[in-house]
Amino acid sequence: MLPMIDIKPTDSSCIYSTLCFVVDQAKQLSLPTPVVTFYQPLWIKAVEIAKAAHLDIVCRLGGFHIMKIFLGAIGTVMAGSGIEELLGQIYGSNTVVHMMHGDAVSRAVRGHFMLQGALVVRLLKTTVFNADSTMPQHSLLDNVRQLIDTVDANKVDVGDCSMLVSELVSTIEAQLNAIMDTLSVQSRTAKLWIRYFRYVAILKHFLLAERTCNWQLHLKCVHDMLNLFAATGRNSYCKSCRLYLQIMVDLPNTHPGLYDMFAVRGLHSVRRTDGRYWGGLSLDLIIEQCLMKCIKGQGGLTRGRGMSDSVRSLWVSTMPQCAAVHLPVIMATYR
Repeated sequence: MLPMIDIKPTDSSCIYSTLCFVVDQAKQLSLPTPVVTFYQPLWIKAVEIAKAAHLDIVCRLGGFHIMKIFLGAIGTVMAGSGIEELLGQIYGSNTVVHMMHGDAVSRAVRGHFMLQGALVVRLLKTTVFNADSTMPQHSLLDNVRQLIDTVDANKVDVGDCSMLVSELVSTIEAQLNAIMDTLSVQSRTAKLWIRYFRYVAILKHFLLAERTCNWQLHLKCVHDMLNLFAATGRNSYCKSCRLYLQIMVDLPNTHPGLYDMFAVRGLHSVRRTDGRYWGGLSLDLIIEQCLMKCIKGQGGLTRGRGMSDSVRSLWVSTMPQCAAVHLPVIMATYR
C-alpha cells in the first residue's frame, strides 16, 4: 500500500496531488497512459482537474457505484407498487428499506432477479404455455426441457453459443415481447411492471459486462441507464454518466492503446482469480473489498487506533508483512 494523503478527499488539492502522483508512477513504470477510478462526486472533479492541468490520464467512473445508484432508481420508480410487500416475504422490513435505496446490493440484486423470474413464469403460463398457443403445450415443454438438459450435460463454448440461440428461444422471446407490448397498452399497472422487467434486464446485462469483461456491453448498459437516472432525479449520475460515455466512446481516437486493452483484452475489470470466465469485478468494488475492508475491519485504522501520521505510517508499512503472514493460512483454508 502507498502513503495516504492527509487531506479531505473532495478537496481539489487532494485530487490533483493524487493524479500527479499516479502520472509520475506511470512514467517510472513506462506505462503509456494511467487509469484511475473514482466514484461520481470525485470523478467529475478529477476530470475537470485533469483537463485543466493537461494531465495524460484517464479517469473512469466506478461501475459498482453506478449499479448502486441504478438499484436505488429502480426502488424509486417501484415505490408503492407492492414490491416492498413482495420482498418482505423473503427479507426483513429494515432490509427491504435498504434494498429499495440501493444500499444492500447483493440482497437487492437477488431479490430483483427472483421477482423478474416470477414475472416471466406468470407471462409464460398465460401466453406461451396455454391451450391457445400455436405450438402444442406438451411439445413446447419437451423442447424446453431438452434444451436445458443439453446445456447442463455439455460444456458450452463461450465463443460458440449457437445452441442457446435456437428457434425455440427466439419464438418464446418473440411471444413474450408481443404480450408485454399488448399489456402495456391495456393497463398502466402492467406497463409499470413491464418497465421494471426491462430495468432488471439492464441490470443483468450490466453484471454480465462486468463479470465477463465485455467493454461494449458495459457502455451500452450505462447508456440504457441514463433515462432512469434522469426520471428519478439522479441528476448528478445522469450528467456524469453521459460525460463518461462521451469520453469512453472517444477512446479509439484519444488513447487507442487503452481502448485496445479495454475492448479487445477486457482489462476494464479486475480478475482476482485467473482462468475463471465469470470472474471479473468492478475496480471500485475491489477498492471496497480490499482497501476499505482493511481500514474499517478488525485491526484497521478506524478501530480506535486513530488517524494520526505516525499511526498511518506504521499501518501502511506493516500491511505487506501482515499479508505475507495471512496468505499461507488463507491458501490452506481455500484448499
